[in-house]
Amino acid sequence: MSTHASPIQRSRRRRVAIDAVMSNPDIVTHILRSHIGPSTFVAASRVCKVWHAVCRSDEHALRRVALYQGGLTRTALRGLFGLTSVEAAAYPHTTHAHAVGVYCLYKQMAIDQVLADGGMHAIRERLRLRVAAPRLRVYPVGLEDRLRTSKLEDFLHHRKTI
Repeated sequence: MSTHASPIQRSRRRRVAIDAVMSNPDIVTHILRSHIGPSTFVAASRVCKVWHAVCRSDEHALRRVALYQGGLTRTALRGLFGLTSVEAAAYPHTTHAHAVGVYCLYKQMAIDQVLADGGMHAIRERLRLRVAAPRLRVYPVGLEDRLRTSKLEDFLHHRKTI
């Protein structure tokens, strides 16, 4: 009888270890509380049920994601917190000129108010209702678009810290 494991056995052990680590809510929480932007957070929520549950229950992680770039546009605020356009407009924001129009920017005060208005339970309920409602998707969702968005978030994060 050999004391050395076969490559297949080593591969299985490695996979079991990886699954145990990546399915541990405490480790996932630690990962998600690091510096990540909204698009990375959304992608992380799609990894598996454990990651999704952490994304929908950890207020501290959600706050850090929302403030990763110093603030959120109305579209990002609506997406992260499950708000309608009318609900988002009620929170304090600034309006800025852009090449093709204007955009609204929501900073820490708005993020704090959204989180105070019912907490994570209210956010989960709004997101649940948004998923259940039929809607027309009018924005690009391809991999290239996600990568471009993630790179822009990282650029804005680094610009904010300088």
